[in-house]
Amino acid sequence: GNPAVPRAMPRRSDGPVRGPRPSEKELRQLLVRGISVSYLETSFKKEVELRFQNTDVNYYAVNEAMLHGPNSKGHGKICPRDGLEGCSYIDAVRIEAAASRRPDPTGPATLMLSWTWGSTVRAVVGAIVRYCEIHRLDKAQTFIWQCALCNNQFLVEDAKAAGEQVPFEDFQKKFRLPIEQTRRVLALFGPWEQPELLSRSWCLYEAHIAEEYTDVPVKYEVAVLPEEEDGLWSALKAGGMQPLLDAFNQVDIQKARASNPDDRRHILRSIDPNLDPGTTAPSKRCQDLEVKIVKRMRDAFCRIIEKLFDEKMGVGAELPYKLLDNVAWVLSTPEGDYWTEAARKVYKFGTEDRGEVQDPDFVCLVLQYRFFLHTTAKTEDENREEMDRLLRMAKGVVDHALEDSAAWAAPIIHIKRAEAVLARLDEKDLESYDILCEAVEVARRNQPALKDLLVAVLRSSATCYVPCDTRPQRVKLDALREARGLMQPISAGYASCCSELAIELSRDTPKEDFGDVWSLLDEADGVFRRLALEHGESYGRHLQEYGHLLLLHGRLEEAEARLFESLEVFGVARTDGRFELSPVLDRTRVRVAKCLKGLRRR
Repeated sequence: GNPAVPRAMPRRSDGPVRGPRPSEKELRQLLVRGISVSYLETSFKKEVELRFQNTDVNYYAVNEAMLHGPNSKGHGKICPRDGLEGCSYIDAVRIEAAASRRPDPTGPATLMLSWTWGSTVRAVVGAIVRYCEIHRLDKAQTFIWQCALCNNQFLVEDAKAAGEQVPFEDFQKKFRLPIEQTRRVLALFGPWEQPELLSRSWCLYEAHIAEEYTDVPVKYEVAVLPEEEDGLWSALKAGGMQPLLDAFNQVDIQKARASNPDDRRHILRSIDPNLDPGTTAPSKRCQDLEVKIVKRMRDAFCRIIEKLFDEKMGVGAELPYKLLDNVAWVLSTPEGDYWTEAARKVYKFGTEDRGEVQDPDFVCLVLQYRFFLHTTAKTEDENREEMDRLLRMAKGVVDHALEDSAAWAAPIIHIKRAEAVLARLDEKDLESYDILCEAVEVARRNQPALKDLLVAVLRSSATCYVPCDTRPQRVKLDALREARGLMQPISAGYASCCSELAIELSRDTPKEDFGDVWSLLDEADGVFRRLALEHGESYGRHLQEYGHLLLLHGRLEEAEARLFESLEVFGVARTDGRFELSPVLDRTRVRVAKCLKGLRRR
């Protein structure tokens, strides 16, 4: 009558070895094998649908029902990796294909998927298929390494049942090998405005591994869920990309989550060996890595937007002017000539051979294109003829519009900004300032709709040079403070505004009261670095001004470091203490060189 004592399930590792052990080379080949997108789209989805009656199930459920245990494809099959019974899903697919003499739908992995197990089968497979369509890849020859299907889940579950943990080093190796094999990581961004992978330790770790390889760079790309494409496109029409930019700015490796707390601790220690995973103190190495990861992700996201634009343009889809303006702006945010040309392509598509279109959004697009040409010109004369043509086109449209109509307020402000720049180039500084003040009043009358434009003209008016300036310092400071108060705290514009405010504040502030000035400059520094914008012109100007103030305060070593860094940003080389300045010198570069000469004399 004693109750039966439950018998522990037999360990997989206690079973007999029924197959040959592979050589080290053969094992590596097995570990980096991927499954074709065609198979995922057809056979795998059908299996899931048969098991669950739909594909809106996440991979935790799929794992329990299909990837280990008596009902799984790998049950009863000998694992080619260790010779034991119970194999991975991908190995089971190969075994079944060989037994039925069908073509093998697996092959050396060409893409390593960075994703989260909470995603549904429909979303994951749909995103991969859509990625192949956008990039025109052969789905039968594109092989995905996806941890759920390519790792042996029998092995993982067997260790869990025994209260053991698969050593982190083993997991680390299994993730590093496919990245080395594919040199291509595909990150699943869903939902697009708050991607789950930005808060997951393993996904950030995969981006870290990709970042490590510098001898042969690893390409980091993005796939958007098909059902979210319309939402992304709608956001681009409305200019609503801020949620994603905010999500990028919130990436925090130390706060990222993992299903297994031990994995999180191991990941943090592998990034920063000196870090105590339980501490809340920030790690410099983690912060530096976050900057690099965010830059990679931001560039990858821009690339998918470019691909979507090319696809829609190719099929003749309707592309509103406001959408074109926003797409061009997004593509112009990363650094490099590639992105400059990508943005130029969009602007030209929206403005060439259009005539004078009576649409405020068209005028804004034309003037934004003109501003783009101005900011990307390497000399003052470059693009001048095209810029003049665009301004004439915009003014021709606006002259026939109702100036008091709110719809035309933005184009009017853009035109005034362009006229102010022309006046400044013609050394009519006072006229330039008066035009900007007019633009400020138009923007104020149309708040909050034109908040971003109000910020832009406030900053321009505050920093506009006026000979024998009679404006009270308070007017400049109030304009910059108003602009700063209207901006997102983590943005390139906010960083520049902090720097501008610090410079204006420094003009009438005694040296002993410079606390607020240094605080503003340090805040700007932090935001520029947080956004990985250390190579842009705005950051170069910030460094130059910061270095100049440090020089005036006798902090010579700090001044030298900032000024040298600004020269690097502006593309000026340092060789044996001598400076070879670029052929095209603007006033900023010249001023930096003069400051450094003064430093050397000291």
